[in-house]
Amino acid sequence: AEVIAWLEHSASGFHQLDSGTPTDLLDTTFPAFNFDTLFGLTYAVDPTQPKNRRIQDVRHNGAPVSGADQFLIAVNSYRACGGGDFPGLHTDRPVLRPQLPSADVLRDFIHSGRTADFPNPWRFSDNAKGIACSLKTGPGALDHLDEIAHLSPGTPQLQNDGFVAIPIIL
Repeated sequence: AEVIAWLEHSASGFHQLDSGTPTDLLDTTFPAFNFDTLFGLTYAVDPTQPKNRRIQDVRHNGAPVSGADQFLIAVNSYRACGGGDFPGLHTDRPVLRPQLPSADVLRDFIHSGRTADFPNPWRFSDNAKGIACSLKTGPGALDHLDEIAHLSPGTPQLQNDGFVAIPIIL
């Protein structure tokens, strides 16, 4: 249940969308570093639903996740100490702390020459398909529009604040 609540908290970074009112997909008041993706699970996000009712079809190894299932989640010290106000993470709760700092783990991985090729575990739900919205992002994203071709990106519009608004269709 806490894992699903965690995903719900993360999904609050999306505005609630409906087909009649085009809006920005991302809530820019929600810090991007608080959008967590939990690898090892697959799930759908339905941005047409209100906050705390957006996560659907959560699965682990293809089987539906129930509220009684238990998981061990690896996080950085910011998150482990309650950063981002995610459910289930409190300073009074025990945290397993390895002897190896996460910066060392990352450095060793990068120096190993291996690559991380993890499939994206989440998708937008079928309820959101066909909804037009706008993705506000940095202008550097224009070099990567091919990566969101499945969202039918329209003509990007430069905003007064230096960001770019890209019309997309979920």
